[in-house]
Amino acid sequence: MSGSKFNPLSLGVRLMQRVRLPAKLTLVATPLLVSQGVGFAALAGAFGPGASGGALAVAGSAFALAGYFAIAFAASIGRSLDALHTGVKAVSGGDLSHKIDLPGSDELHVIGTLVEGMNVRLSSLVAEIRSSAVRVGMSGQLVASSSESLAQRTEEQAASLRQTVETVHQLTEAVSANATAASQLDQLTERLKTEAEQGGAAMRSSVEAMAGLEDSSKRVGEIIGVIDGIAFQTNILALNAAVEAARAGEAGRGFAVVAAEVRQLAQRSAAASSEIRTLIARSGEQVESSVRQTRAVGQVLDALVGGVRNVSTSLRRIAEASARQSGELTQVSQSVGQLDEITRQNAAMVEESAGASQDLVGRAKTLSSAVASIRLRQGSADEARALVAKAEALIKQRGLAAAAQVFRDKASGFVDRDLYIFVVDRGGHYRVHAAKPASEGKRVHEIPGIDGDRFVRDAFATPATGGWIEYDIINPESGAVQPKASFVVQIDAQQVVGCGVYRQTAQAAFAKA
Repeated sequence: MSGSKFNPLSLGVRLMQRVRLPAKLTLVATPLLVSQGVGFAALAGAFGPGASGGALAVAGSAFALAGYFAIAFAASIGRSLDALHTGVKAVSGGDLSHKIDLPGSDELHVIGTLVEGMNVRLSSLVAEIRSSAVRVGMSGQLVASSSESLAQRTEEQAASLRQTVETVHQLTEAVSANATAASQLDQLTERLKTEAEQGGAAMRSSVEAMAGLEDSSKRVGEIIGVIDGIAFQTNILALNAAVEAARAGEAGRGFAVVAAEVRQLAQRSAAASSEIRTLIARSGEQVESSVRQTRAVGQVLDALVGGVRNVSTSLRRIAEASARQSGELTQVSQSVGQLDEITRQNAAMVEESAGASQDLVGRAKTLSSAVASIRLRQGSADEARALVAKAEALIKQRGLAAAAQVFRDKASGFVDRDLYIFVVDRGGHYRVHAAKPASEGKRVHEIPGIDGDRFVRDAFATPATGGWIEYDIINPESGAVQPKASFVVQIDAQQVVGCGVYRQTAQAAFAKA
């Protein structure tokens, strides 16, 4: 081989690494036994005087071959043990990223393969523990924050309920007092209605009496008319009598005196009748006016009686409704009091839940801290989140275009094992793909195994402070579709930056190993 020194021992080492322990012992023991047998036979003269030198040379060669195989055996064992020791030491020091690769196919290779498989499984489990601890811590913190907010709102609700209880109690007392007052007013209105109905009846009697008086006035007027007629006829008769007395002369003088007196009496009767007629007419007008007024008063009293009756009916209904409301408000007051007690119990339970959430966050941090120093073969959730925070700061400092150049640089730390920074827009296009720049410009939908629409929808639905999204996507290293969780943050209204970790269950890790 040109350019390198040939090491004869390497052939024996590679041979020893490819055979199992019985074959190794056979390769060492067979030349050794041959050399001993030939040497003893040569020393005993079994080959004759001339052949003993050749036999000793064969024995020496066999012994040398046995020594070569013994040295190769020791070297192969030493190299494999050194490699295995280095790997186990790295694992014991918390470095699960160290790969144990022993050449050959002997027992040490099998042991190294088993240890390597154990490292792979352990690294997957620790990565899952770290990722779960981080996400449990975030969820616990969110629950704790929500519980504290809920506790505050529950306490405010309890205070409001206590005030409501007092208000309802006061309202119950007010409605009860209103019901009592309405009942008393209903009784008073009932008496007023009775008295108004009695007054209405008396007014109707007065109207009827006034109507009778009006009829009597008319009858008196008719009688006065008859008297007036009689006075007129008497006056005519006295006038005729005076004429006849004048004709009789001296004989009719006394009759003439009587006729004059009768005529004067008739005239006074006519004058009195006229005065009486005038008085009766005036009295009739007054009676007629009084009748009209009395009838109007009667109508007003009738309306008043109807109104009082309606008011009494309404007040009775109000009294009955107030009594019902008083009873219902008493029940409401009791129910609100029970609700207040339940709200207080809920507030106590919320405080206990907040304390449990804080305890969960503390335990998750303790668990995360316990495995944080272990160097894994794959990324974990805390590393992905830290990488996103670092990338977000760089984008704010330099802008996306300049930051993208740094992201694509393998030595910049933004591509670490299976961790890499990506930037996706609302259309699902990769603006940055640090691990595979050739994917930039393509849509997420083109990658096998992923639901692109759901990925974009979930990514832009995360809070302003960032959040986790779950999806399935192909692993570029293994070529298999795996579940993945990515932490994403919106850098503007149209783009998100993120970094994800591949999820692997313990069963899948063991099956793979």
